[in-house]
Order: sequence, then structure tokens, then C-alpha cells
Amino acid sequence: MVGRRRLLALGCAILASILFTATGHSQASPPIHATLVVESGNNTVGTGPATFRLELSSLDANSHEVEIFWELEAQNGTIFETLLTNSTVSNAPSEELWNHSSLSEGLWTVHVTLSSNGSSTWAINLSAELIHFRPAQIVVLPSATWDVKWNEPGGGLVNGTPSSGDDIDISIRVENLGDVAANLFWTLQARHGASQIGNATGNVSVEGGERALVGPLSLTNSPEGVVTLILAANTSGQANITTSVELAVGPPPLPFLHTALEEETNRLISRIWNNGTVPARADITCTHDSNIVVEVELALLEAGSLTEVIVTLDPTDGTYACVASPSSRIHANSVTVAQLTLSKSMPNWSLLGDPIAVEGPRHVSDIFELRVPITNSGPVGGNVSLRLIQDGTPSAGNSVPVAAGSSEVLSTSTILSSEGHLVISWEILDADSNVVHEQGTLHITVLPPQILELVSAEVASSVDTTYELSAILSLSPGTSRLVEFEVTSEGLSHHFSYQQVHPGDQTIQLSLPQVDSNGQLLLILRQSGWGNSAAHSLALDVNHPDPTADISIIGGWPDQVLPGDVLTIQAEIDNTGQAALAEGVLRATRATDGFLLAEKATPYIGVGESALLILDLEEWPNGPGTTVIWHYLSENGADAEHQAVLTLPRQEVTASKSLSEDFEFRDVQVGAALGIIGIALIAIGRAVVRSPSFIERGGKESHEEGRATEESSEREVQCPSCDQRLTVPAEYRGRARCTRCGEVFSAAPPDEIEEEEKSTNNKSENALQEQQVSFSPDPQEDDFDGKALQEILESSSSNDVIQCPSCSQNLRVPLNRRPAKARCPACASTFMALSE
Repeated sequence: MVGRRRLLALGCAILASILFTATGHSQASPPIHATLVVESGNNTVGTGPATFRLELSSLDANSHEVEIFWELEAQNGTIFETLLTNSTVSNAPSEELWNHSSLSEGLWTVHVTLSSNGSSTWAINLSAELIHFRPAQIVVLPSATWDVKWNEPGGGLVNGTPSSGDDIDISIRVENLGDVAANLFWTLQARHGASQIGNATGNVSVEGGERALVGPLSLTNSPEGVVTLILAANTSGQANITTSVELAVGPPPLPFLHTALEEETNRLISRIWNNGTVPARADITCTHDSNIVVEVELALLEAGSLTEVIVTLDPTDGTYACVASPSSRIHANSVTVAQLTLSKSMPNWSLLGDPIAVEGPRHVSDIFELRVPITNSGPVGGNVSLRLIQDGTPSAGNSVPVAAGSSEVLSTSTILSSEGHLVISWEILDADSNVVHEQGTLHITVLPPQILELVSAEVASSVDTTYELSAILSLSPGTSRLVEFEVTSEGLSHHFSYQQVHPGDQTIQLSLPQVDSNGQLLLILRQSGWGNSAAHSLALDVNHPDPTADISIIGGWPDQVLPGDVLTIQAEIDNTGQAALAEGVLRATRATDGFLLAEKATPYIGVGESALLILDLEEWPNGPGTTVIWHYLSENGADAEHQAVLTLPRQEVTASKSLSEDFEFRDVQVGAALGIIGIALIAIGRAVVRSPSFIERGGKESHEEGRATEESSEREVQCPSCDQRLTVPAEYRGRARCTRCGEVFSAAPPDEIEEEEKSTNNKSENALQEQQVSFSPDPQEDDFDGKALQEILESSSSNDVIQCPSCSQNLRVPLNRRPAKARCPACASTFMALSE
């Protein structure tokens, strides 16, 4: 069959082949002859090039200047393109071409107007047409229907809804939206559930703009239910033409029975409805506690009618049952059995209202709860329960006792197993007799399961005692949910909490105490009371910063100290790491033999904090000198050590000496002597900081024989920078450091500060003079007798480092202090330090 568009295309082709000539309506006849034709591109498929040719010749012996105006008109009447050219026409034939590289599908018309160049004495109008055909495009239109022809086996063809057992021929309509014909290769397939019940292949030519039937697919003895029909087709220029539809195949004309037992006044009746289209014959049997009380053979059940059978005129306690057994096929959804239990001495359960479906999310794996109000109208109490049946699987609730004449609300839940339309049956079950008293069905829509995902997690920060965890999780569309978070380490739980999460992505922050672990925390996310209770987990790497500390010696007292005196030292423990320091201990020991000089418990020290400690060296060394080791150890592993050399250069002096004059304190970590004779304690200042949090001071008993014991009193001083009030011993006249702002100031009473500053300046000058004593061979100029002068040793160098002449120990004596007497802290040898 030739389609409408094909006829249009043929007409356009005929028009394009005609030569158009015309003479303009002007006062003079055109002096030239013109013909317009389609040079190329006519009757092609799809978008492509096209060329129009204008043939010209003069009608006389003269040459004529001609103006040519071109217009290209689209199928919808709009002007697509114009062109103005000039040409000289003589009696020798000539031609003008108008080329187009790409014209789309459809009908195109070119118009040409020729006129004398510079005048309007004559004009010629010409037109020509070409067509670009649309390629074939096969579609199954949304309005297309499947053509189904069915018949009963051995019968004639009829139209209508097929029934099971029918032979069915199936075809489908398709349409070609293009202008050219196409050969369609097709496959039709029929499936019933997971089984393929039919298949057919073939091909058909579909003209441009026309429709055609694809098929047929023939099914023999088609099954009852839903048959899925699938079309797959293609042409040489078009692939994957597919569609599918579901065809309902009903039962054949059958009886449709429904049987019920109903109690009326003084009688029990069995009622059987036939809602089908044809009559039926059935045997009817009724029993009372398994005893036959009614038996009817081949009772006629007319279509669309009700049949009643009286079971008994005096119903008694027990279970009555009636069964209709048809002699031929009936509808599959027929109900042929009815049962009723009567008890004058048993509970009688009935509904008090409609079943109530508890509101809540209804996704796959959610819990669906049903509540049913019931009443016991019997003479005695009993036990009753509610049972739900989903896809053949029962779920019974707890048995509830209900007294005679009382009411109760029964409740049972079930887990929704599949998405889509779901039918849930319910039954009121007597728990003692296992007899169903009331029943019904509910239709609900179940949504797809909500998916919970633990996207990522990290330890966002770590402070003194806690970890801050950040977790990103995602919940698919639906309702808000309750989830459980747990954090474990080495099998031990250190955090557990419930969180409400909402659909979409969200970030949850968790805090938990720092714990010792193998470097990993396990974050566990669980669905709480919904879904499949799946657990999601991520292992998180954690870095435990090592606790580190530094020991500083702040000061010491008294100012005057003798061998055997108690020396009080003020030390500071600084937390230099990123972890808190647990409680610990600071010990001062003698390096030579490990003798414990002092010990002090240390408190908890947070990150960036410090603690001040007071230690009393009860056994002040009475030899030429010793190295004191300050060792700090916290319970969580911080280990710090500081060493210093204490020397007593003039042991023969029995009078009280100033700590700043008689002792040297040198840092053995740098391995060099820092001071000169007469400097008592380098790095130990005069400041004593009194803080109730870190410093404990009591009375001290002197080790010097005959020295009386007295309890020291205290007084308060005020920091001049921040007005913080500090406590110092009453007799203390040195400098103090404020525990709040760190300001160092004099702790002496105001009237003594000026005198103390003068005294300090004098001592500094005396010490400097003693450090700069020059070597002289005259024993009267040195602080040695003649014998000591002859035995004194010498050593010299050109830089600040000098060797001890006795033990070759490298010592540091500044060049600008030489010549000077020096004492080696290693061997206690005294020598004269000279410059080279």
C-alpha cells in the first residue's frame, strides 16, 4: 500500500521535473529565456545537500544585464534563505547554480525573480520544489492495543476476554513515522510466571506513514492468570524496538460458590451462594463433632442463586461443619467449607469494633502491628489470641485471659516480608479449643526497604581525656529511624548511644574517653528495632601521643648553706607533649651511688600545663662535689631526667656561707663547667613560688648539732603585675614568680627591697672580682700559703674550652674571665686557667 507521505513525495518529484517558465506582467516582454530546475538532492532520505540550476539565454542578439533574486522557502512557509546575484545574458546559453550543503527533511521550494539590472521594465518569476524524505521510524504508539482473537477449543472465533483453556492468537500494531518503507523483523514471546509458553518470529514491510500488525503469536490451551507478552523488533536502520504488556486470562464460565454456617433462633442453617455464570451440582455434608447430621447428594445450585440447608433445629454445644463437594470444576476462589462452634458453657468471642492497624513505617522488614477489640459474651471466661497470616506464614500473639462479659484489645505484630501490595489475614483464635471465631483480611502497601549505610568515619580530634569521632551515614528515602552507635577497642565497649537519623546524608559527632588500645577503634552502627538489624562497622586508626615532660630548676634556699644543712629546691615539671601527664613522682638522687636525696609525688598535669614542686635535700653532700640526678616518672609512661653538679669548693670554712658564693651548679648534659670559683648554684635562682596546689612546706629540723628546732611562719606577698596573693616563708627575702602571670619580683618586705638590691649588687661585684683573680707568683697576692702556691696547677687554651691538667676533662672557662682559678667538677682538682 502506498502511504500518504509516499504519494506526497511522488507528487513533489513530478513537480520538480517540470520546467517552469513565466513572463512577468510588465510593459515590455522579457528579452531573455529562463528555466529553473533541481540539479541534485531531490527525493533523498534524511538531511543532505541540494543544488538548484537556472538556465539563461538571450532572445535577441544583444547582451542583457540581469539581476537575480533567490528565495528558499521551507515546508511551513517561512523563508529559510535569500540570495541576490547579477548575470550577463547573451544569445549563448549560460547557467547559474545555487548550492546548499545541508537541507533537513521535508519539502523545500526555491523562488527566483529575474529583472533588468537597474530598471523594472520586465520581470520573470520561477519556482521549483524538492523533497528530503524522513527515514523510517517504527514505534508502538501509546494508544496501540494488542489484537487478541480467542476461541474455546473446537469452537468458533469470538472477541472478548480470554479464559483458561482457550486458543489465543495475539498481534500488535506498530506505525512507521517516516516517509519511506521499512522491513521490520520481529519476535513475539509469551511468559506465564517464569515459564515461556509461546514464541513466534517473522517480518513485515511497513510503508511510510502507515500502520501494520505484527504477529500473530498463537497460544494453545492458555493457562489462567497473567500472561506477559513481549515484542522485540528491529529494522536495518533501527534497533531495540521493544514493548511488553500483561494479558489477564480468566477462568472459563464456572460456578462460583460461597458456603457459610449461620445460627438463627432455635436452628442452624447452611447457606451456599453460586455467584458464577453456570449452575453446579454438589454433594452437601454437615457434621456435628465429626458426626454426620445432614447429607444431600447432587444438590442443584443454580447460577446467581442462594441454596439453604437446615442443619439442625436444636443446635447444641460443639463444632458444626458443612462441606459442598461439586461434581464438576468450579471457580478457584470458591469457598466450599463452613465451620461454627457453639458453646453454652464456653466463651463466645466477637468483635467489639473494627481492627486497627497501628500507624508506622511500612517498609520491607518493618514491624506491622494490628489491634482488634473483642468481647466475651459467653457465660465463662477464657483465653483468646490474635493471629496474623502473611504469605501463608502465621504469627500469633500472646494468649490473653478475658472474663465473662468483659472486653479486651488483642495485639499481634508481623515483619513485612515483601514490597508492593500485600494481603494480611487475621483470625480471633480461642486459645483453649484452637477454634477460629472471627476472621478477615487487610490490604496494605509495603515500600522498599530503607537502606542504612555507614559512609565514612574519622577521629576528628583528640584532647586530654577524650576522642571526638565524626561519622557520615546515609539513610535512603522513607521515615526517620533510631540507630545504635557503639565504639569498641580490643573487644571492650567504650561508648554506646542511640541516635535519631533522618533520610539523606548526615554527620554524627561522638565523644568517648581515651583508652589504651592496639592503635584501632571499631565503630559499629546498628539498626535499632527496624529493618534486618544489620550491623555496619569501620575500623579507625588512632595515634596515641606519647606523654613527654621537661624538668626545670626554678630556685633554692636558704641563702646560707653549710655541709649537712637541708637544701630546699623548687622544681617545675612542664608538660611538653600532646598527652596529659598522670600522677607520678620526682626523685633527686646522687649520681655516684644512687643515694636518694629527696622524693616528691607529682599531680596530674594537663597538656600545656606545668606543676611546681618543693623538694628538701636532707643529706646535703659534704664532699668536694656531686652530680644530682632529677628523675621524673609518670604513671602513664612519661620519663624525664635532669642532671646538675653541686660542689662545695671550700670545705674547710666552717662559717655560714652564702649559697650564691660557696657552690657551683653545672649542667653535665652539656659536659662543661659553667661557673667559676665562688658561684654557688647556676640555674637555681632565688625565687620561691608558693602555690597551695603544688607546694607543701613544713618546719625543718637542722642537721647541725646544737641547732634549735623552730616552726617557720609564713606571710603573704602581692604580685605587682596581676595582684595575685602568694604565700612565702616569713623570713624569706628572695625573689618569687607569680603562679598566675609568671611575673618575677622581690618577695622582701617593701622597706627591705631597696637594701636587698644594694646587697645583691655588692655580692655580684665581689663574685665578679673573685672570678677574675689574676695569677701571681707572689703568695701574698693570692689566697694560698706558700706550699699551696708551689703545688697549684696550670692549664691554658685559645678558646673558651680548657682541659683539666689532672684528668683531661674538657671544661668551659670564658677567655674574658682569665686568668682565673678553676675547680674541675670531675676530679675536684684546683688549677689556674690561663690564655694562650
